[in-house]
Amino acid sequence: MCGRYAFFSDEENIEIRRIAELVDKKYGRASMPAGEIFPTDKAVVLLSGANNSIDAAIMNWGYEGFKQNVSIINARAETADSINMFAKSMELYRCIVPSTGFYEWAKEEKDGASVKSKYLFNLQGQNMVYMAGLYNADKKFTIITTKANESMEKIHNRMPLIIEKKNLKDWIFDREFAYRYLKETPPHIIYRAV
Repeated sequence: MCGRYAFFSDEENIEIRRIAELVDKKYGRASMPAGEIFPTDKAVVLLSGANNSIDAAIMNWGYEGFKQNVSIINARAETADSINMFAKSMELYRCIVPSTGFYEWAKEEKDGASVKSKYLFNLQGQNMVYMAGLYNADKKFTIITTKANESMEKIHNRMPLIIEKKNLKDWIFDREFAYRYLKETPPHIIYRAV
């Protein structure tokens, strides 16, 4: 599961600056949501643009659920291509959710008491984590999750399906690549308590 992630602006981060430029062109200055992103928040996603380019859009995180006031924030990689809610999006509306890391919580024993600790996950040596996503006609997006790899499974049994930077266009534009990638094991991640 991915229930919260970070998208912190950093003037030193060239990738964030490029995304900010795309958002500025489309929505105007100072409109890029940043900080800790919660379900139903507005956030930046990367999607197909003109002439096989990547564009940015601002959408709300979470498809409308079956019950009122319930948002579906994650789609399972194992069923994203077969469940009605996601199948059309998987076919036509794939996106990338850019982040500077994602959060997860784990129960731990401290001084004889059970407490929840918050962890921030990143890719070693990189300042961006790109997560596979889907969006719909209502301009809402969801993050695809998959079975946790060995670097994550101590904390949680699910994790975002991470797309390496070199594969961003492939995820968005190449249908066959995207369907194959649903079965990939994400790259090794590092984490620290926050």
